Amino acid sequence: MKKLFISLIVSVFFINGIHAQSISNYIFHTSQLAVLEDMSGGTTLLIGPSSQNVSSGVTDIGFVFNFMGVP
Repeated sequence: MKKLFISLIVSVFFINGIHAQSISNYIFHTSQLAVLEDMSGGTTLLIGPSSQNVSSGVTDIGFVFNFMGVP
């Protein structure tokens, strides 16, 4: 019982220190005016369909990816 109580107290301290990303850095829109991109050509195959346990080469994604407000 004592070990369970100590584990509970330690867990509370660890859970208190965990923080997710702040949602204030992102903007959410409910607009339905989005246009899908034509992907019938100009795409790059990174990993073939029969490949397993391999990594792809470094490839430019073509846009700026923001994480926590930092590009």
